[in-house]
Amino acid sequence: MKNNIILLSGLLFILALPLRSIAQEKAKTSVSSIKQKGSTVAITLTSSKPFRMGGNIYVLHVGSKNFEHSSQGSSKGKGSITFPVSIDEYHTLQEGADMYLTYGRIKEQGADMEMLSKLKSNKCWSLGKLNKSMLTK
Repeated sequence: MKNNIILLSGLLFILALPLRSIAQEKAKTSVSSIKQKGSTVAITLTSSKPFRMGGNIYVLHVGSKNFEHSSQGSSKGKGSITFPVSIDEYHTLQEGADMYLTYGRIKEQGADMEMLSKLKSNKCWSLGKLNKSMLTK
């Protein structure tokens, strides 16, 4: 009987391992809207998990431009973060520019953002290409 309990405990432990790896998967993050409000364009990202609140900042990278000011929210276990960009600066962004979100500033010049976004570190996400046709008023 004792051996059956040990065997059953071992099986339960092995079956629980895949659940732990699923729980630690990197959050899926994407651009959900780009809205003009007066002289500001709000670029909003959503995530399958809430964004961290901590000592670091989130930075939106669009082409060679970086945006560090943002506001965060969460609802029903999902996160949102909005970056305000002046309309003049938005117009200087190139259609199709690569977009990334990082947790913290990327200090290395020429960092390979695509490679960083593929790591499971939860510090860099690829958001695809800037699609200016998403802009609504």
